[in-house]
Amino acid sequence: IVMSPRPGRILEIIDCDLPEDRTLDIRETPEFLKIAHRVREDLRAGHSYDD
Repeated sequence: IVMSPRPGRILEIIDCDLPEDRTLDIRETPEFLKIAHRVREDLRAGHSYDD
């Protein structure tokens, strides 16, 4: 779940198909990187950095 800054609202619910049991090596997989990129983009879109 990606939320907006105050007041907190749900911006997006991102489905995660990554396995439940995982090691830190998951961070280097294309699937993880795709999800991480999407989360970062949503956070940037919902936040004003000029404050």
